[in-house]
Amino acid sequence: MKTNNSIHCRVLAVTAILTAFVWCMACSFYSTTMDSCASISVRWKNGGVSPSALVRQQNNAKKDGIADQPEVTLWQVYSAQQIMDSDMRNTTANVVAVFGECEDITTKSMLYGAFPSNSDTQGCAVSSGLAFSLWGSTQVLGVQVRIEGEVFYVRGVFEDDNARVFRQAEFDKTLSNMQLTFPGGGTREDAERYLTAANFMGGTILDLPLMGRGFRILFRSPAIVLAFGIIVRLLRRARKLWHYQAWLFSYLPFVLAVLAVLMLCIDLPEIPSSFIPSKWSDFEFWKDLFLSHWKNVTRWTSAAPTFRDKELWGSASAMLLLSIFATILVAVSAAMTSIRSYKNMVLTCAAYILTLCLISLGTASSGKLSFCKEMYLVPCLWIGIDYMLYWQGRRFDLASHERRLSDDKNTSNATEETVEQT
Repeated sequence: MKTNNSIHCRVLAVTAILTAFVWCMACSFYSTTMDSCASISVRWKNGGVSPSALVRQQNNAKKDGIADQPEVTLWQVYSAQQIMDSDMRNTTANVVAVFGECEDITTKSMLYGAFPSNSDTQGCAVSSGLAFSLWGSTQVLGVQVRIEGEVFYVRGVFEDDNARVFRQAEFDKTLSNMQLTFPGGGTREDAERYLTAANFMGGTILDLPLMGRGFRILFRSPAIVLAFGIIVRLLRRARKLWHYQAWLFSYLPFVLAVLAVLMLCIDLPEIPSSFIPSKWSDFEFWKDLFLSHWKNVTRWTSAAPTFRDKELWGSASAMLLLSIFATILVAVSAAMTSIRSYKNMVLTCAAYILTLCLISLGTASSGKLSFCKEMYLVPCLWIGIDYMLYWQGRRFDLASHERRLSDDKNTSNATEETVEQT
């Protein structure tokens, strides 16, 4: 018996550690994905917006007193551009011309220096892959480089194996991509109103903040599964106590307290106002809403993907797969959990939180990993509920046993009295 318990504990410990590790890996990709979903993307298949037109629109908006204007970043990718250093070594790279903050359109981290600022028309940032290809080193700040014959100076080196360069765009060039950053993320309707008012028509809109809300739910799927399991266990215990009114009434405050804690542990995204119909039975509203968003997504995906699309879909796919794997492991670990003492409950919770803290400290230097409170609280809540239900079940079984003994004794006494009277 002790051998079986020892094997069970070891398997549970390995599964729990693996669960925490996989969920933390999903967290790293989740952080990158949410960085890419901070703004709404607009793409023109033909045409676009020039920096001069954008500046003119922004000045007119200020004169008219129009507030709550979004932060706008324009960009364009020029493929296979010739790159040459001062020693005449040359190669080709994709050049990203940006009007605005380069950080708004990429999640790549800087190794040295920084991206060129808005007014820096002679600066550029090169990828680590391009730096190694031309100079054999990433420490190339201030080095001169020619892009299609035009001279630039390296201001920064970012982490990317692909040959890529970021520079500020020319003022009168038309750029086919736009990023709109509204306070609170904004919606597709906000982007449509802005584009119509600015007379920037004909672009395809991709509501990345809305996709971010979906990614947020998917990333929290392990915690949601645990929360659903807690509710199911509470309902099963209530069903067992249904015919024992005194026990049921004493059990209800515990259930309400657990549900209140559960609501505090899980943060679900707010539902956009555009998703709330005037009547929930308005099926035409749901149909039009689905078709409009589906049409935009299909139009977007039918075009050739840019580097930003690849960054987003790559990190989102990895996050989704790891979240599903973590959900399966969480379900297995929860099914194997069996807490039978207060001491074991405290030690198990402490060991789990300590594991997450160690992983957090080990990845603190990257700055890409930030745990949500569901990762800490919901598994610990499951452990606490497991012990509390066991403790409450033992008390109920003991009371039921004593009641049966009392009933049997009363029945026996009644039988003896009947026999004596006879």
